[in-house]
This record gives sequence, C-alpha cells and structure tokens, in this order.
Amino acid sequence: MNNFTYGAELEFYLFDSHGSPIADLNSGKYPTKTYSIKSNLSSNLENFKENLEYDLQNEYGPGQFEINFNKTINYRSLIDEIDKAKQNIIYSAEKHNMQAVFLPKPLDNQPGNGLHIHVSHPDFNDENILLSAIAGCLQAIQNDLPAFANHKQSINRFVANYDAPTKICWGGNNRTTAIRIPNPYDKRIEHRVADSMANPLQVINAVNKAIQSGIEQQLQPSAKVWGNAFDDQYDYPLIIA
Repeated sequence: MNNFTYGAELEFYLFDSHGSPIADLNSGKYPTKTYSIKSNLSSNLENFKENLEYDLQNEYGPGQFEINFNKTINYRSLIDEIDKAKQNIIYSAEKHNMQAVFLPKPLDNQPGNGLHIHVSHPDFNDENILLSAIAGCLQAIQNDLPAFANHKQSINRFVANYDAPTKICWGGNNRTTAIRIPNPYDKRIEHRVADSMANPLQVINAVNKAIQSGIEQQLQPSAKVWGNAFDDQYDYPLIIA
C-alpha cells in the first residue's frame, strides 16, 4: 500500500541558563492548572518564538512546548524537517539565554517529551483496513522499542497519568493509549510511543512496516479502550514489560 500521508508532533522543554524550567513551578499544577512563565524570562520566550519559523503550542508541562509539522506524502522530507527543527530550536534557545531540552523525561512528576507520528491513507476509511493497521502497530510495539525509546532516560517516560502511554492498546480521541485515532471523520493513526530523542527515520520506518504488516496479515486489534487506559480495569500488556 502506497500514498500514505505523514505528520508529526515534537515536544520539548525550555530551561533557563541554569538548567531550571522557564516556568514558575509554584504557579500551576499538572494537569489541572497551567504554569506561568517566570517574569524575567517572558521576553526571552517571546523573542525566541519570533525567531522561529514554527508555530509553538503550549503543552501541559512547565515550560513545555510542541511543534506540529505539516502533513506530507514524502516522509523523507518530514524527517529532514524534524531534524532541522531540533537544530533550530537548540540554536535559538541558546541565542536567548535558554536551553532546549528534548530528553524523554527531564522532570520528575511532569510529562515527558514525545515524538508522535501521524499516518493517514484514503483506505483507512474502510474500517477493516484501519483496524488491521492498528493491530499491526500494536503487535510490533515491543519489538520496535529500540527505535522508539533508546535513550537511557526513555524508560522513565512510561509512567501512568503523565501523557505517555504505558499499555499496548488503542482508542479514539484518547491520549492515554499507545495508538490514538483522533478524528472519527478523518481517519488517521497517531502513534504515541516514541520519545523526542528517538531517530525519526527509524521511528517512521518502524511505524510504516507495522502498518503494512497488519494490513497484509489482516490482523485484528484488541478491544478499543473507551476510558482511561491507566486504570487497572484495562488489563493490557505493558509497553515496558
């Protein structure tokens, strides 16, 4: 199967020059209240944003951000864009007396940094094909962990209730699952296992292979998770066994 369309989200933190978050940790509480940027760094952040060609979205962690990459049928160009973005972010942060941190879990008791890969195809509107693609992704997760999570800190990211999946399962618009189908009307797969230190080429190759394998074998996935996958009632294999 060809003609896949790809997208990605890349998460990172901004720290000050002393290695502390640019957000005031006393100003918020994950996940119920957002954090405020330290007043002495607000102008640094604004200048940093102005110098980037990317649209930054605030994430849930203190001083955590996300870049959404444009969809493309050329996954090689997406890989180049991800690598280029990381370099530009690191350079621009240093220029404004900050540090860009892509580590999988830079802060305890806060969300880690993920590299989420999105894949869509016109045939995903066929429920059977979509389910087989999902099943292929689920089946391959543990074998593909060296591609998704190969940093010494990667294992620390897979902690319940901190926006990273912990179980091999799937859901709809459900950020607690490893595989997410965000939109019921525009069927695409969001693969949420890889962290921001992963090699995007290896990640996308692994996701591609898993989807193709699932479709070719006409695999069927486990039952869809409708609630919080972190709850004990959902007895699925752990990503980190």
